[in-house]
Amino acid sequence: MDGTDRTGEILEVMEKNGADVSVKRYGTRLGKGGAVSEGILAAETEYVGFVDVDSSVPVEMVGKVIGRLTKEKLDCVIGNRVKVEGAPFMRKFSSKAFNTLVNLLFGLGISDTQCGCKFFRRNLIYSGKEEPLQTRGFAFDVELLDKIRKNGGKITEYGFVREWGEVGSFSLLESPKMFLDLIKLRFF
Repeated sequence: MDGTDRTGEILEVMEKNGADVSVKRYGTRLGKGGAVSEGILAAETEYVGFVDVDSSVPVEMVGKVIGRLTKEKLDCVIGNRVKVEGAPFMRKFSSKAFNTLVNLLFGLGISDTQCGCKFFRRNLIYSGKEEPLQTRGFAFDVELLDKIRKNGGKITEYGFVREWGEVGSFSLLESPKMFLDLIKLRFF
């Protein structure tokens, strides 16, 4: 963990209360993709994943996603915000535009690549040789999903509805960098 939000504080309280978590701190910012990549490297389990701690994904959804993944022995299950009640027009528009662009460039056929709830088989992302993810910014989700697909994994979406709330740290100002990251991922 390397951010400036309350993630570290929340995880440290969980760790102190006996939860099976391990908190790692870094001197320099890794970015969200870098943090997820480090988590994949540190894991020693068949399945790995992440969920944003900003309450953008209802807690009960996490259990359902993991349950479906392990009970059905799936390759990858990701959250899909099929509807966000009360979200501002620009947020809905930018999300739809981004996901359309991703599907045009990568052919993933996924309606919500950016939902912060993804669990998957570790071996589809990390073979033990190379760094799991190269993308450090918000577009890392696309690299992760594309890599799962290229390695033969099937991606299953698990839909849910939630109320809009100002959560997360994403800003539309990140959009140009995400676009450049997508171009690098696809063509370089």
